[in-house]
Amino acid sequence: MSDGRRPGEDSSNPIAGPVQPYEADEDYEERLAQGIEALEALPRDDDWEHTRRVLENAPSRTEIEAAAQALVQAQELLAALTEARYTGFDPDRLVKVVIDTGGRIQDVEFDVAAVRLGARTAAEAVQEAWLAAEAQRDADSARFEEMSRGLGGQER
Repeated sequence: MSDGRRPGEDSSNPIAGPVQPYEADEDYEERLAQGIEALEALPRDDDWEHTRRVLENAPSRTEIEAAAQALVQAQELLAALTEARYTGFDPDRLVKVVIDTGGRIQDVEFDVAAVRLGARTAAEAVQEAWLAAEAQRDADSARFEEMSRGLGGQER
């Protein structure tokens, strides 16, 4: 069985596992207010202006919680997309093709009876099995569309 990678394709994933969502400390708002207050005692220069903008534009607790929820949702979607497999058979069930969400073939199996097929018939059986797997993948696309709703901060 193939691992789904193309020859020479790098399999390293920069994110080795789920990223833990950030949670704002209990005193988050108080600490922001203290930062703004402390800033007033410092000399005004370009750094002061930059720091003031950073503190004034810091995300609210609600925005942080929404981003954390979006991260969890995105991780669930990524896991589902990564793990999904679709299996198709030719009408005589002599050939089985398994593809991933990108349409890449993950596995091809031939029944013992397939050895009696001619080359052209075998090729047609592979195509039919692949198209059946593609149809399954297309039918599942609504599930991924539903899972992606709201990602990126906007409804789709």
